[in-house]
Amino acid sequence: MVCGSMALCIMRDGSLKLLCKKEVVLVNSIVEQPLPRLSSFFDSVKSELLRTDLVRLVKGLDDSGHWERAVFLFEWLVLSSDSGALKLDHQVIEILVRTLGRESQDSVAAKLLDKIPLQDYMLDVRAYTTILHRWVLPPTLVTYNVILDVFGKMGRSWRKILGVLEEMRSKGLKFDEFTCSTVLSACAREGLLREAKDFVTELKSCGYEPGTVTYNALLQVFGKAGVVYTEALSVLKEMEENNCPADSVTYNELVA
Repeated sequence: MVCGSMALCIMRDGSLKLLCKKEVVLVNSIVEQPLPRLSSFFDSVKSELLRTDLVRLVKGLDDSGHWERAVFLFEWLVLSSDSGALKLDHQVIEILVRTLGRESQDSVAAKLLDKIPLQDYMLDVRAYTTILHRWVLPPTLVTYNVILDVFGKMGRSWRKILGVLEEMRSKGLKFDEFTCSTVLSACAREGLLREAKDFVTELKSCGYEPGTVTYNALLQVFGKAGVVYTEALSVLKEMEENNCPADSVTYNELVA
């Protein structure tokens, strides 16, 4: 949303934050409402809320010391997203994760986050680790896979990736193709050839049988590291010996 004019809003630490005047009016209106009436109030201004920068609005409520109202708004937004009226912004989720963690609202967080398909959102690592270690009981394979993907895209996170893998093992979670290909893709981005080979060797020693997606990810590591063609061909041979079908991605990686 583009605002035509701006206004200053006083934060709880005494600092000033520049908000759109419409956002300030909404913040003030929300603050004036008794908590039990907030849901009906949000319904009455639904069209206006859906045209508002919700990230700035939620953050403005929290920063001004009205975190409870920010949580009420977030809960209303979750219900609206369930009905298809809007798509939650990942930044709104991140703000609420930090808020609920700061205020030790664990039961509220567990209730709200249970309604959100977190795998559909690319949250920052801090938000994911907070969710994982405080509110997801028990953590699922999907949760860990998403965290691995975030670490991999961050870069320079190999030690953290190893830590996540060790935690998964300690909880008895079995790696799947997404786990393995995500780890290998992280290796490809960072040029970690030895680490990728060690990872695959360890997988096999534990009885894991790589699938096409995992082999393709390994070939990507080889390609990024400039590995000789004969070594890449050995992967194709191994796939054939294990009755693992090659696909177009396999051959594209071989000729890349």
